[in-house]
Amino acid sequence: LPFTDPSCVANQLIIVDFSRNRLEKLGAELHVLPSVRQLSLSDNRLSQIEPEALLKCPLLQQLELNGNFIEDVENLPETLIHINLASNRLSVIPPSVAALKHLVSLNVSHNAIDEASPMVCVSKVLEFLDLSVNRIKTFPSRLFPNSTTTMVHLHLANNAIADLKPFELMNFTRLQTLNLASNSLERLRDDVFAGLHDLATLGLANNSIDTLEPAVFADLAIGDIDLSNNRLTEVPIAIARLFKLKKIDLSHNKIK
Repeated sequence: LPFTDPSCVANQLIIVDFSRNRLEKLGAELHVLPSVRQLSLSDNRLSQIEPEALLKCPLLQQLELNGNFIEDVENLPETLIHINLASNRLSVIPPSVAALKHLVSLNVSHNAIDEASPMVCVSKVLEFLDLSVNRIKTFPSRLFPNSTTTMVHLHLANNAIADLKPFELMNFTRLQTLNLASNSLERLRDDVFAGLHDLATLGLANNSIDTLEPAVFADLAIGDIDLSNNRLTEVPIAIARLFKLKKIDLSHNKIK
């Protein structure tokens, strides 16, 4: 960072935005921001973050690192509750991220992560998770085992998920948004969404779905469902179970 005088410490700065610049590395110079809570370094050219760099911000709560060339990030302050690492070069969830106990929101979309990522998130309060545009082939519950009952918004679009097992999601009791668009789903069996009583928005566009079993939406309160760009040949009987449905998209199917 371009601080000309290392002795100049900005104790009063709480929000700092360095996004859309040409930063290539991050070093010890963050010591000049000891009070920062929100730090944006998005859309730079960062590929190197020194191991202790971010520990210079011991009060940091929100960190934006999206749109860089980051392969790993080490030693994050445990105060973090939101981190955005979208559009980087991650192949796994970084251990430093997985270890954040108070993490509420995590965006690691547009990377190269799969469900075999060795680290699992220890947070018990994770509410928002975006894993869109990665390499996930099965529903990735094992990556966040402590947050199934706290998750509210889960984005898994543009992966390679081919199947959902009955009752696989039943512990996601607070889930309101589930986006599974642009995966490889073909058939949705009864009870795959069992237990999702708070689910309001379901994205299933751009799959290869040709079959919805009759009770797949039983006891759900979905208000908005997107089934566009699939292989349905008729309006599914299962839709009749959705008594709170306000919006449905069935465009670009094979309905006669």
